[in-house]
Amino acid sequence: MLNQKFLLAAVLAACLLAPGMFAGTVTQTCTPSIATTQSIGYTLDCTISAFNTSLGTLTGVTLQLTGVGGDVIPTQYNASGTQVAFNNSLTTISMAYEELGSTTALVQVEQASSACGGEAQPGANNWCTPAYFSALSSAVMSDANLSYYETGSTVTLAGVGGAVNSSGSTLSSQIYFGGAGTIGGVLTVTYTYGSSSVPEPTTMALLGAGMIGLAAIVRKRRA
Repeated sequence: MLNQKFLLAAVLAACLLAPGMFAGTVTQTCTPSIATTQSIGYTLDCTISAFNTSLGTLTGVTLQLTGVGGDVIPTQYNASGTQVAFNNSLTTISMAYEELGSTTALVQVEQASSACGGEAQPGANNWCTPAYFSALSSAVMSDANLSYYETGSTVTLAGVGGAVNSSGSTLSSQIYFGGAGTIGGVLTVTYTYGSSSVPEPTTMALLGAGMIGLAAIVRKRRA
């Protein structure tokens, strides 16, 4: 009975110790080399280390934005010569990252202002009260283009900040809605990989001996 337990333990140990069965992760963060927030719009690259293929086979890449904060300010420009009333003016500010040279956002955080209304003076910008935000996070997003992260020693992800007017209304066609603000945060990139190492000869020998022993036990019981 003791020998049977030993052989079973040997088989389990060999399986667990086989390098080909290991998996791991490598996590990198990138904080733009600016103040906590940056006036938008802007493009600011993050450069991180490419995946080290000597670790094994890259099986997944995820990205997440955390600690995002700043402010968002709806604006109105009155191009007419008279004072113009407006309402429901609001703006959405965003921070996103994409592969350098791409136009598809891989991960993004957005924050909308509250709607505001008032009077815009002729030939001037009108700024609504800033809406401040902090500690926002995105969902964890995947990038299926794994080969992008395996080429060269570094990888560049382009950070894009912008403000888009979401809505606004006025009786005059001479008022133009827009927005401004600041935004910043931390980008986290995680590589998931599986080991591509070949099991060492001693590990294979241990596994083989264990399997042979188990086969012998099974035959003995059947006899």
